[in-house]
Amino acid sequence: MSEYFLYVGNQPGYNDIYGQSQGTNTSRTVSGIPTDGRTIYVRLWSKIGSSWQYRDYTYTAALIGVTPVPATMISPANGSTLSGSTVTFQWNSGSLIQEYFLTIGNSLGSNDIYGQSQGTNLSRTVTGLPTDGRTLYVRLWSRSGSTWYYRDYTYTASGNKFYIGQYVQVYNTNGLGLNLRSCASTSCSVIVNMPDGTVMQVIGGPSQANGYTWWNLSGYVGGAFRSGWAVQDYLR
Repeated sequence: MSEYFLYVGNQPGYNDIYGQSQGTNTSRTVSGIPTDGRTIYVRLWSKIGSSWQYRDYTYTAALIGVTPVPATMISPANGSTLSGSTVTFQWNSGSLIQEYFLTIGNSLGSNDIYGQSQGTNLSRTVTGLPTDGRTLYVRLWSRSGSTWYYRDYTYTASGNKFYIGQYVQVYNTNGLGLNLRSCASTSCSVIVNMPDGTVMQVIGGPSQANGYTWWNLSGYVGGAFRSGWAVQDYLR
């Protein structure tokens, strides 16, 4: 090689950060490179005879003195019930973010329903979502430089969580149990308290009251056959 020329820029082939002949030197210390996590594009030119050829490289700038802000979901609202099997998720850009990744799953952090890079897009329409009332876990990842950050969201799938005749189990009451009531309201009398692990059959519902979804259940609790209403939140 008879000469080298080095470009450093904010886009491929640009030299808006640095651009200079290196003569026959095989190294160069470049100062003044941004430190905000952006992508840096480097082009190394080589002169062979009278012809110039180049190779391109990309780097991620260091993050010094700045704090990235991960993206936040704008819609649907966290904790809401989705409208159907096709939903458009929309988020803001955050700050100093170069890529987004969206996962949807049946448990926290999982992607068994959907998982894909969104590039720099700020929305994604996802199809094929369940419509059985289950809880869906959404994680929105944001990449700044080489570091990934995330925010978690939960939604309720459209449709009913249970169906008539299905067997359900009491869970996640932290030892407090779930009250089986005489009707679908917190003002109705308690028939029995069902401990975690109790299995009951759905015989009616759902019904909406007091901000809860209620199901009519029947089965054995403590050796006695019982029937009544219980809130959906502690049933699976």
